[in-house]
Amino acid sequence: MPHSRFDSTNADKRLQNLFGVKTMDAFGRFSRGEIAAGGALVDYIQLTQMGQMPHMTPPRRLKRGETMEIDQATRRNLELAVSLTGERKGSLLSVIDHTQTGAGARALVARLSAPLTDPVKINRRLDAVQHFTDNRKLREIIRNYLKACPDLERALSRTTLNRGGPRDLASIRDGLTSAAKIQAAINLNEAPEAINQALKDLGSHRKLVETLSSALSPDLPFHARDGGFIARGYSPDLESLRNLRNENQTLILSLEDKYRRDTLVQNLKIKHNNVLGYFIEVTSRHAEQLTAAGSPYIHRQTMKNAMRFTTVELGELEGRMSSASEKTLAMELQLFEDLVRKVSSHSEKISLAAT
Repeated sequence: MPHSRFDSTNADKRLQNLFGVKTMDAFGRFSRGEIAAGGALVDYIQLTQMGQMPHMTPPRRLKRGETMEIDQATRRNLELAVSLTGERKGSLLSVIDHTQTGAGARALVARLSAPLTDPVKINRRLDAVQHFTDNRKLREIIRNYLKACPDLERALSRTTLNRGGPRDLASIRDGLTSAAKIQAAINLNEAPEAINQALKDLGSHRKLVETLSSALSPDLPFHARDGGFIARGYSPDLESLRNLRNENQTLILSLEDKYRRDTLVQNLKIKHNNVLGYFIEVTSRHAEQLTAAGSPYIHRQTMKNAMRFTTVELGELEGRMSSASEKTLAMELQLFEDLVRKVSSHSEKISLAAT
Protein backbone atom coordinates (compact mmCIF):
# COMPACT_ATOMS: atom_id res chain seq x y z
CA MET A 1 0.00 0.00 0.00
CA PRO A 2 1.28 3.54 -0.75
CA HIS A 3 2.59 5.71 2.10
CA SER A 4 -0.43 8.02 1.79
CA ARG A 5 -2.62 5.24 3.15
CA PHE A 6 -0.72 5.47 6.43
CA ASP A 7 -1.35 9.19 6.97
CA SER A 8 -2.37 9.39 10.65
CA THR A 9 -4.83 12.28 10.17
CA ASN A 10 -6.77 10.46 7.45
CA ALA A 11 -6.50 7.21 9.41
CA ASP A 12 -7.97 8.90 12.50
CA LYS A 13 -10.99 10.11 10.49
CA ARG A 14 -11.41 6.68 8.91
CA LEU A 15 -11.51 4.98 12.31
CA GLN A 16 -13.87 7.61 13.75
CA ASN A 17 -16.32 7.08 10.88
CA LEU A 18 -16.13 3.30 11.22
CA PHE A 19 -16.89 3.28 14.95
CA GLY A 20 -19.19 6.32 15.00
CA VAL A 21 -17.19 8.43 17.46
CA LYS A 22 -15.82 11.97 17.40
CA THR A 23 -12.49 10.94 18.84
CA MET A 24 -10.63 7.66 19.21
CA ASP A 25 -9.86 8.65 22.81
CA ALA A 26 -13.21 7.00 23.60
CA PHE A 27 -11.39 3.67 23.29
CA GLY A 28 -8.13 4.64 25.00
CA ARG A 29 -4.96 6.53 24.29
CA PHE A 30 -3.29 5.57 21.02
CA SER A 31 -0.05 6.85 19.47
CA ARG A 32 -0.06 8.39 16.00
CA GLY A 33 1.70 5.29 14.71
CA GLU A 34 -0.98 3.01 16.15
CA ILE A 35 -3.73 5.18 14.64
CA ALA A 36 -1.95 5.14 11.27
CA ALA A 37 -1.60 1.33 11.34
CA GLY A 38 -5.24 0.83 12.38
CA GLY A 39 -6.55 3.23 9.73
CA ALA A 40 -4.44 1.59 7.01
CA LEU A 41 -5.81 -1.82 8.01
CA VAL A 42 -9.40 -0.56 7.77
CA ASP A 43 -8.59 1.02 4.38
CA TYR A 44 -7.19 -2.30 3.15
CA ILE A 45 -10.29 -4.20 4.29
CA GLN A 46 -12.57 -1.69 2.55
CA LEU A 47 -10.60 -2.04 -0.68
CA THR A 48 -10.42 -5.84 -0.67
CA GLN A 49 -14.01 -6.40 0.51
CA MET A 50 -15.48 -4.01 -2.08
CA GLY A 51 -16.90 -1.69 0.58
CA GLN A 52 -18.61 -4.52 2.51
CA MET A 53 -17.10 -4.11 5.96
CA PRO A 54 -17.26 -7.09 8.32
CA HIS A 55 -18.28 -6.48 11.93
CA MET A 56 -15.28 -5.04 13.76
CA THR A 57 -14.85 -4.41 17.47
CA PRO A 58 -13.22 -1.15 18.62
CA PRO A 59 -9.43 -1.26 18.99
CA ARG A 60 -7.92 -2.13 22.34
CA ARG A 61 -4.34 -1.38 23.24
CA LEU A 62 -2.56 -4.47 24.49
CA LYS A 63 -0.54 -3.82 27.61
CA ARG A 64 3.05 -4.90 27.40
CA GLY A 65 3.54 -7.94 29.60
CA GLU A 66 -0.15 -8.92 29.51
CA THR A 67 0.77 -12.11 27.64
CA MET A 68 4.04 -13.96 27.27
CA GLU A 69 6.11 -12.94 24.26
CA ILE A 70 7.55 -15.98 22.52
CA ASP A 71 10.08 -15.59 19.72
CA GLN A 72 9.76 -17.64 16.56
CA ALA A 73 12.59 -20.08 17.33
CA THR A 74 11.29 -20.82 20.84
CA ARG A 75 7.72 -21.17 19.56
CA ARG A 76 8.92 -23.66 16.96
CA ASN A 77 10.94 -25.73 19.44
CA LEU A 78 8.08 -25.81 21.95
CA GLU A 79 5.86 -27.32 19.23
CA LEU A 80 2.81 -25.50 20.57
CA ALA A 81 0.52 -25.70 17.54
CA VAL A 82 2.69 -27.55 15.00
CA SER A 83 5.48 -30.05 15.42
CA LEU A 84 9.03 -29.61 14.14
CA THR A 85 7.93 -31.41 10.96
CA GLY A 86 5.31 -28.73 10.35
CA GLU A 87 2.35 -30.98 11.13
CA ARG A 88 -0.34 -30.61 13.75
CA LYS A 89 0.21 -34.19 14.87
CA GLY A 90 2.81 -34.36 17.61
CA SER A 91 2.23 -30.80 18.82
CA LEU A 92 0.91 -29.77 22.24
CA LEU A 93 -2.30 -28.63 20.55
CA SER A 94 -2.96 -32.07 19.07
CA VAL A 95 -2.76 -33.61 22.55
CA ILE A 96 -5.03 -31.23 24.45
CA ASP A 97 -7.50 -30.12 21.76
CA HIS A 98 -10.86 -31.64 22.65
CA THR A 99 -12.85 -28.55 21.71
CA GLN A 100 -16.34 -28.99 20.30
CA THR A 101 -16.61 -25.86 18.13
CA GLY A 102 -14.58 -23.98 15.55
CA ALA A 103 -14.52 -20.89 17.76
CA GLY A 104 -13.28 -22.99 20.69
CA ALA A 105 -10.46 -24.45 18.59
CA ARG A 106 -9.40 -20.97 17.46
CA ALA A 107 -9.52 -19.67 21.05
CA LEU A 108 -7.34 -22.56 22.25
CA VAL A 109 -4.71 -21.84 19.57
CA ALA A 110 -4.73 -18.15 20.54
CA ARG A 111 -4.29 -18.94 24.24
CA LEU A 112 -1.46 -21.38 23.58
CA SER A 113 0.26 -18.87 21.32
CA ALA A 114 0.01 -16.04 23.86
CA PRO A 115 -0.17 -17.40 27.43
CA LEU A 116 -1.33 -15.05 30.17
CA THR A 117 1.25 -13.62 32.59
CA ASP A 118 -1.08 -11.75 34.96
CA PRO A 119 -1.67 -13.99 38.05
CA VAL A 120 -5.14 -12.48 38.62
CA LYS A 121 -6.26 -13.31 35.07
CA ILE A 122 -4.64 -16.74 35.22
CA ASN A 123 -6.49 -17.63 38.44
CA ARG A 124 -9.73 -16.24 37.01
CA ARG A 125 -9.38 -18.61 34.06
CA LEU A 126 -8.39 -21.53 36.30
CA ASP A 127 -11.48 -20.94 38.48
CA ALA A 128 -13.63 -21.41 35.37
CA VAL A 129 -11.79 -24.62 34.46
CA GLN A 130 -12.16 -25.90 38.05
CA HIS A 131 -15.90 -25.27 37.99
CA PHE A 132 -16.38 -27.63 35.06
CA THR A 133 -13.84 -30.13 36.40
CA ASP A 134 -15.82 -30.40 39.64
CA ASN A 135 -19.20 -30.66 37.87
CA ARG A 136 -18.93 -33.61 35.51
CA LYS A 137 -22.65 -33.76 34.70
CA LEU A 138 -22.76 -30.05 33.87
CA ARG A 139 -19.60 -30.40 31.79
CA GLU A 140 -21.12 -33.17 29.68
CA ILE A 141 -24.35 -31.20 29.19
CA ILE A 142 -22.45 -28.11 28.01
CA ARG A 143 -20.20 -30.17 25.72
CA ASN A 144 -23.27 -31.72 24.09
CA TYR A 145 -24.80 -28.28 23.52
CA LEU A 146 -21.52 -27.06 22.04
CA LYS A 147 -21.27 -30.13 19.81
CA ALA A 148 -24.59 -29.16 18.22
CA CYS A 149 -23.45 -25.56 17.72
CA PRO A 150 -22.31 -24.61 14.19
CA ASP A 151 -19.50 -22.14 13.52
CA LEU A 152 -21.47 -19.05 14.47
CA GLU A 153 -18.55 -16.67 13.98
CA ARG A 154 -17.88 -17.72 10.37
CA ALA A 155 -21.60 -17.77 9.47
CA LEU A 156 -22.04 -14.26 10.86
CA SER A 157 -19.00 -12.99 8.97
CA ARG A 158 -20.28 -14.35 5.63
CA THR A 159 -23.77 -13.01 6.27
CA THR A 160 -22.73 -9.46 7.19
CA LEU A 161 -20.45 -9.35 4.13
CA ASN A 162 -23.41 -10.35 1.89
CA ARG A 163 -21.61 -13.57 0.99
CA GLY A 164 -23.79 -15.88 3.04
CA GLY A 165 -26.71 -18.06 2.09
CA PRO A 166 -29.78 -19.57 3.75
CA ARG A 167 -27.64 -22.18 5.50
CA ASP A 168 -25.61 -19.44 7.18
CA LEU A 169 -28.82 -17.94 8.57
CA ALA A 170 -29.73 -21.40 9.86
CA SER A 171 -26.29 -21.70 11.46
CA ILE A 172 -26.81 -18.39 13.24
CA ARG A 173 -30.23 -19.55 14.43
CA ASP A 174 -28.86 -22.88 15.68
CA GLY A 175 -25.83 -21.27 17.30
CA LEU A 176 -27.96 -18.77 19.22
CA THR A 177 -30.32 -21.60 20.22
CA SER A 178 -27.36 -23.49 21.69
CA ALA A 179 -26.27 -20.31 23.49
CA ALA A 180 -29.70 -20.01 25.14
CA LYS A 181 -29.54 -23.66 26.27
CA ILE A 182 -26.10 -23.12 27.78
CA GLN A 183 -27.34 -20.05 29.67
CA ALA A 184 -30.26 -22.02 31.08
CA ALA A 185 -28.04 -24.93 32.16
CA ILE A 186 -25.61 -22.94 34.32
CA ASN A 187 -26.52 -21.53 37.74
CA LEU A 188 -25.24 -17.95 37.86
CA ASN A 189 -25.05 -17.97 41.65
CA GLU A 190 -22.68 -20.95 41.70
CA ALA A 191 -20.49 -20.10 38.68
CA PRO A 192 -17.21 -18.16 39.02
CA GLU A 193 -16.70 -14.66 37.61
CA ALA A 194 -15.26 -15.69 34.23
CA ILE A 195 -18.19 -18.01 33.47
CA ASN A 196 -20.75 -15.42 34.59
CA GLN A 197 -19.17 -12.88 32.24
CA ALA A 198 -19.24 -15.39 29.38
CA LEU A 199 -22.94 -16.05 30.04
CA LYS A 200 -23.66 -12.33 29.92
CA ASP A 201 -21.77 -12.08 26.63
CA LEU A 202 -24.03 -14.76 25.15
CA GLY A 203 -26.88 -12.25 25.47
CA SER A 204 -30.54 -12.80 24.66
CA HIS A 205 -31.59 -13.36 21.05
CA ARG A 206 -35.02 -14.96 21.48
CA LYS A 207 -36.90 -12.74 18.99
CA LEU A 208 -34.26 -13.12 16.29
CA VAL A 209 -34.19 -16.91 16.76
CA GLU A 210 -38.01 -17.02 16.53
CA THR A 211 -37.94 -14.97 13.32
CA LEU A 212 -35.29 -17.17 11.68
CA SER A 213 -37.06 -20.34 12.84
CA SER A 214 -40.38 -19.29 11.32
CA ALA A 215 -38.79 -17.95 8.13
CA LEU A 216 -36.49 -20.80 7.08
CA SER A 217 -37.55 -24.10 5.51
CA PRO A 218 -36.28 -27.42 6.94
CA ASP A 219 -34.33 -28.18 3.73
CA LEU A 220 -32.16 -25.28 2.63
CA PRO A 221 -30.24 -24.72 -0.61
CA PHE A 222 -26.62 -23.58 -0.49
CA HIS A 223 -27.32 -20.38 -2.46
CA ALA A 224 -30.23 -17.99 -2.03
CA ARG A 225 -30.56 -17.77 -5.82
CA ASP A 226 -31.74 -21.40 -5.86
CA GLY A 227 -34.93 -20.40 -3.99
CA GLY A 228 -37.23 -22.61 -1.96
CA PHE A 229 -35.72 -21.62 1.42
CA ILE A 230 -38.58 -19.55 2.86
CA ALA A 231 -40.92 -21.66 4.99
CA ARG A 232 -44.57 -22.18 4.11
CA GLY A 233 -46.84 -19.65 5.78
CA TYR A 234 -44.11 -17.11 6.58
CA SER A 235 -45.20 -14.61 3.91
CA PRO A 236 -48.82 -14.45 2.64
CA ASP A 237 -47.71 -12.67 -0.55
CA LEU A 238 -45.15 -15.37 -1.27
CA GLU A 239 -47.76 -18.06 -0.63
CA SER A 240 -50.05 -16.44 -3.24
CA LEU A 241 -47.29 -16.59 -5.85
CA ARG A 242 -46.47 -20.18 -4.92
CA ASN A 243 -50.12 -21.16 -5.23
CA LEU A 244 -50.25 -19.56 -8.67
CA ARG A 245 -47.15 -21.50 -9.70
CA ASN A 246 -48.67 -24.74 -8.38
CA GLU A 247 -51.94 -24.07 -10.21
CA ASN A 248 -49.98 -23.74 -13.43
CA GLN A 249 -48.31 -27.09 -12.73
CA THR A 250 -51.79 -28.60 -12.40
CA LEU A 251 -52.73 -27.02 -15.73
CA ILE A 252 -49.73 -28.72 -17.34
CA LEU A 253 -51.04 -32.11 -16.20
CA SER A 254 -54.53 -31.24 -17.46
CA LEU A 255 -53.09 -30.20 -20.81
CA GLU A 256 -51.16 -33.46 -21.06
CA ASP A 257 -54.42 -35.34 -20.45
CA LYS A 258 -56.21 -33.30 -23.12
CA TYR A 259 -53.48 -33.90 -25.73
CA ARG A 260 -53.58 -37.64 -25.04
CA ARG A 261 -57.33 -37.69 -25.71
CA ASP A 262 -57.04 -35.54 -28.84
CA THR A 263 -54.23 -37.58 -30.42
CA LEU A 264 -55.14 -41.01 -28.96
CA VAL A 265 -51.44 -41.36 -28.01
CA GLN A 266 -51.45 -42.65 -24.45
CA ASN A 267 -47.68 -42.40 -23.95
CA LEU A 268 -47.64 -38.70 -24.90
CA LYS A 269 -45.85 -36.70 -22.21
CA ILE A 270 -45.21 -33.03 -21.48
CA LYS A 271 -41.61 -32.68 -20.32
CA HIS A 272 -39.22 -29.88 -19.48
CA ASN A 273 -35.53 -29.14 -19.92
CA ASN A 274 -33.36 -26.02 -19.69
CA VAL A 275 -32.94 -25.75 -23.48
CA LEU A 276 -36.45 -26.19 -24.90
CA GLY A 277 -38.46 -25.40 -21.81
CA TYR A 278 -41.78 -27.31 -21.84
CA PHE A 279 -42.43 -29.59 -24.81
CA ILE A 280 -44.64 -32.50 -25.91
CA GLU A 281 -42.83 -35.78 -26.54
CA VAL A 282 -44.08 -38.85 -28.37
CA THR A 283 -42.32 -41.92 -29.74
CA SER A 284 -41.33 -41.78 -33.42
CA ARG A 285 -44.00 -44.29 -34.46
CA HIS A 286 -46.74 -42.00 -33.08
CA ALA A 287 -45.30 -38.78 -34.52
CA GLU A 288 -47.45 -38.86 -37.68
CA GLN A 289 -50.57 -38.38 -35.54
CA LEU A 290 -49.21 -34.95 -34.51
CA THR A 291 -47.87 -33.90 -37.93
CA ALA A 292 -51.08 -34.26 -39.95
CA ALA A 293 -52.29 -31.25 -41.95
CA GLY A 294 -54.05 -28.68 -39.81
CA SER A 295 -52.54 -30.12 -36.63
CA PRO A 296 -52.01 -27.56 -33.82
CA TYR A 297 -48.76 -29.29 -32.87
CA ILE A 298 -45.58 -27.48 -33.90
CA HIS A 299 -42.46 -29.56 -34.45
CA ARG A 300 -39.51 -28.63 -32.18
CA GLN A 301 -36.96 -31.43 -32.29
CA THR A 302 -36.37 -34.90 -33.73
CA MET A 303 -34.61 -37.45 -31.55
CA LYS A 304 -33.44 -40.98 -32.35
CA ASN A 305 -36.58 -42.64 -31.01
CA ALA A 306 -38.86 -39.68 -30.30
CA MET A 307 -40.13 -36.38 -31.63
CA ARG A 308 -40.84 -33.22 -29.69
CA PHE A 309 -43.59 -30.65 -30.31
CA THR A 310 -45.19 -27.61 -28.76
CA THR A 311 -48.46 -25.70 -29.16
CA VAL A 312 -49.47 -22.07 -28.87
CA GLU A 313 -51.46 -23.00 -25.78
CA LEU A 314 -48.46 -24.69 -24.11
CA GLY A 315 -46.20 -21.74 -24.98
CA GLU A 316 -48.58 -19.25 -23.37
CA LEU A 317 -48.88 -21.39 -20.23
CA GLU A 318 -45.10 -21.69 -20.02
CA GLY A 319 -44.82 -17.91 -20.21
CA ARG A 320 -47.21 -17.50 -17.28
CA MET A 321 -45.32 -20.16 -15.31
CA SER A 322 -41.99 -18.50 -15.99
CA SER A 323 -43.33 -15.15 -14.83
CA ALA A 324 -44.75 -16.68 -11.64
CA SER A 325 -41.46 -18.47 -10.91
CA GLU A 326 -39.45 -15.29 -11.45
CA LYS A 327 -41.72 -13.31 -9.16
CA THR A 328 -41.59 -16.05 -6.53
CA LEU A 329 -37.78 -16.10 -6.55
CA ALA A 330 -37.60 -12.29 -6.52
CA MET A 331 -39.82 -12.17 -3.43
CA GLU A 332 -37.79 -14.88 -1.69
CA LEU A 333 -34.59 -12.93 -2.37
CA GLN A 334 -36.19 -9.79 -0.93
CA LEU A 335 -37.21 -11.71 2.20
CA PHE A 336 -33.67 -13.09 2.43
CA GLU A 337 -32.24 -9.56 2.32
CA ASP A 338 -34.66 -8.54 5.08
CA LEU A 339 -33.44 -11.42 7.25
CA VAL A 340 -29.81 -10.50 6.57
CA ARG A 341 -30.51 -6.91 7.65
CA LYS A 342 -32.10 -8.15 10.88
CA VAL A 343 -29.08 -10.31 11.61
CA SER A 344 -26.68 -7.49 10.73
CA SER A 345 -28.47 -5.12 13.12
CA HIS A 346 -27.64 -7.60 15.92
CA SER A 347 -24.14 -8.40 14.65
CA GLU A 348 -22.27 -6.80 17.55
CA LYS A 349 -24.15 -8.84 20.16
CA ILE A 350 -24.01 -12.02 18.06
CA SER A 351 -20.26 -11.57 17.58
CA LEU A 352 -19.84 -11.31 21.34
CA ALA A 353 -21.80 -14.54 21.77
CA ALA A 354 -19.81 -16.28 19.03
CA THR A 355 -16.41 -15.62 20.61
